[in-house]
Amino acid sequence: MKTVYLQDGTQYNAQECPIEKGIYLIPEGATEIPPPVLADGETLALIGGAWVVTPATPPTPPTIEQRLAALQQDVQNHLDATAQARGYDNIISACSYAGAPNPFQAESVAFIAWRGDVWTKCYAQLAAFQSSPNSTIPTTAELIASLPLFVG
Repeated sequence: MKTVYLQDGTQYNAQECPIEKGIYLIPEGATEIPPPVLADGETLALIGGAWVVTPATPPTPPTIEQRLAALQQDVQNHLDATAQARGYDNIISACSYAGAPNPFQAESVAFIAWRGDVWTKCYAQLAAFQSSPNSTIPTTAELIASLPLFVG
């Protein structure tokens, strides 16, 4: 057996040819030269018999629009989690009991009012950020902390 390396750097154990002793069955494009150790994110290729390492490309930071959309999703998750803590499936479920007399109607009405207050405050803060190019986008924790609390 002989250790060789495939074009992607994978180690491969080549078997000796059963007909010709001393000849090994090596896959096309493989090499006996071990590949270099890679750092996180680097890629490797065997080109012309030599290993070529491609450096890691840093992740593209999200756009402002993507960051704002993520904050809005975080606010939606906060609304849902608050409703779930009260036994509802989500904020929509919590609000759905407001239309007819039932034991949950008063709480449902409170959820509707709270949801409106939360989105009003959220959209106002995000609009203020967008109108002031030098301001910093708030973190999820900062934004959630600035929103009205549910009182039901």
